[in-house]
Amino acid sequence: MHIYKETEKISSQVPKAQGDIIQLEWPDSYDGPVFGIVINADCDLEHRKNDNVIAFIPIYSFHDYLSKFWASGHIDEVLKKATDFILSITGDQDQEALYLWLQSSSLDVVTSSLLTSLKLKKKEIERFKDELRKISICRDENYRPIDRFKQLCAIAPNPKKYAQVYILAAKKAMGEGHFFISDFLDQNNIGYVVRMRRIYILQEQDYFLSISDQKAHSQGNRLTGVRVGRLTALHRFKIIQLFAQQYSRVGLPDELTELEDLALEDIIEHFSGV
Repeated sequence: MHIYKETEKISSQVPKAQGDIIQLEWPDSYDGPVFGIVINADCDLEHRKNDNVIAFIPIYSFHDYLSKFWASGHIDEVLKKATDFILSITGDQDQEALYLWLQSSSLDVVTSSLLTSLKLKKKEIERFKDELRKISICRDENYRPIDRFKQLCAIAPNPKKYAQVYILAAKKAMGEGHFFISDFLDQNNIGYVVRMRRIYILQEQDYFLSISDQKAHSQGNRLTGVRVGRLTALHRFKIIQLFAQQYSRVGLPDELTELEDLALEDIIEHFSGV
């Protein structure tokens, strides 16, 4: 199989260009993306018609994307469904009372107390316990939403299948404003998401072509960036086209689809504990 590269390393001597990948250093306490893709036109960069600013769109590892933009919504959805089920069985409507009870007592105590007053079949009892466990996990704010998702995977009858169903659904729901990159320079993570509906600005004087230059000028009190690579020609064209016309279609080689599948399999195994 011929491997189509999506990103590539380039020399610091190569001029700045559209499609450059930059690694960002944010001021202390600011939680911004680690990487970005330059979207200024080549001619504007060459002739300095960019008002001395570099515009870029953010790149997140797929794990970070799930953590920042998906996990919280998924937890809310699971919590609502589980709560609705428990209240429908108990005939109660006070979800806050249920939440406070779970917060002040152990899950086993709450489960046992509720089941003593209910006449349920064996399968219904197991479902009842599972839904209460989901509520307990989803309401535990000692853990980040993405960690609670991992706990939900762990208690599922088939952890890998649970992770697979929801992670694939999360990718499918990304929509036209996102682009998936399977192979990203020499990073350990595989699977990165480009978000095209969020544009950041970097002062051109704070955009460097070598790490040594960045370190020499960065003081940690402002955003700086250093070029670490570039999109290959096909992907540069694809992303810029999607940025300009999000509903266009350009075919990519089948091998890239296979790489994308491998990236998804890697993240699924991470959450399922396989």
